[in-house]
Parts: sequence; C-alpha cells; structure tokens
Amino acid sequence: MDNSKEIWKDIQGYEGLYQVSNLGNVRSVDRTIVDSLGREHPYKGQILKPMLVAHGYLEVNLSKGDKRKPVNIHRLVAKAFIPNPHNLPEINHIDENKQNNTAYNLEWCTSKYNANYGTRNERVMCARMKNSKWQKAIQDHTRKLGKRYGRINGLNNSKPVLQYSVDGKFIKEWVSMREVKRELSIDNCSIARCCNGKQKTAGHYIWKFK
Repeated sequence: MDNSKEIWKDIQGYEGLYQVSNLGNVRSVDRTIVDSLGREHPYKGQILKPMLVAHGYLEVNLSKGDKRKPVNIHRLVAKAFIPNPHNLPEINHIDENKQNNTAYNLEWCTSKYNANYGTRNERVMCARMKNSKWQKAIQDHTRKLGKRYGRINGLNNSKPVLQYSVDGKFIKEWVSMREVKRELSIDNCSIARCCNGKQKTAGHYIWKFK
C-alpha cells in the first residue's frame, strides 16, 4: 500500500453515506437528500471532525436514518484496510500514538499482545503514580499491612526491636527490623510475627518490640 497516497473506501454498513481513508480520515459522501415533502436537496460531503474520547482515542459520529453511532476511527481504518484472517479481536497502534490512525500504524492483535506491547506497562505505572487517589489507596493498604506486622507504615519501618537468645538473655536493641534484615539476613515478617506472638523465634532468636 502506498502510504503517501490517500485511498478511500466505503464504511461497511454505511455504503453511500461515509468513507474512511488509509490515512485515518473519515468523510461523508456527496449525495442527494430527499426531505419529508419529497423535495431533493444536494448534500456536499465533507471531512468529519474527530473527537478525542476516553483513553486517548479519536472518534466520529456516523448517522444513518434517525440513528447516530459513535465509532473509533482506528477500528474503521483497520476493518477497511488491514486483513484479519485469524479474526483477532483488538487493534494495536504500532508507534503507541493512539491518534495516529494511518493504516500502516495499525495491526490486529490479541488482548494479551495489546496489553504488553511496548512501553504500555511503564506508562500505566507512571500514570498511576501521578494519580492521588491511587497513591492514597496504596498508602492505606500499606498502612494496614504495617499494623498487621507491627510496622508504623510502609514509609517508616523504624520501630525498635529487642533481640534475645532462646534462653531469654538480652543481646541487643535494634533500630528497626529492616536493620536486622540487613545485618543478619532475618526476614522482617518472621521478626514481626515473633514480636506479635505468632511464632516463638526468628533466626534462632526471640524478638520483642521495645
């Protein structure tokens, strides 16, 4: 396919009404409209102005009779210009720009392929980190875990712990479970469970919160 030349094809189900091009444009077709009195009126086709909708996609409204339907442009382009012999369900934007709906930038794919393509996962994580509601949810969840295991919260794991031998002799006071893990390689959760009475020892020592 010549990517520099614009090619137009009828939109399936809207033949004689709308066309889509390989460059991602959608237009209405020149036609004659008959009003309720039987009078004919020439209608000049035009390029439809796309709308930016949820998740960054571009969309146009297609009308047929008294029904109006919003449709994603990338889906119109793919159906008209890209073969789909395996009936794959989703369409991927190869350059990850959802507003670039040219035929050479689209490919049919599986849901798994689409979800893991390119930098999507990294972008999703960055977007979440900028979302205050998502950050609060993570902090609340971390705080609950902290209470369960004797931590103040996920950002402050500095509650002092006391180390004893198995026969009850005091050995040392540690600034935090994290310090114990770093120096003695004893798992934080095991120490916390010991401090909370869930298990007798951790790393062959008895542990208590100060």
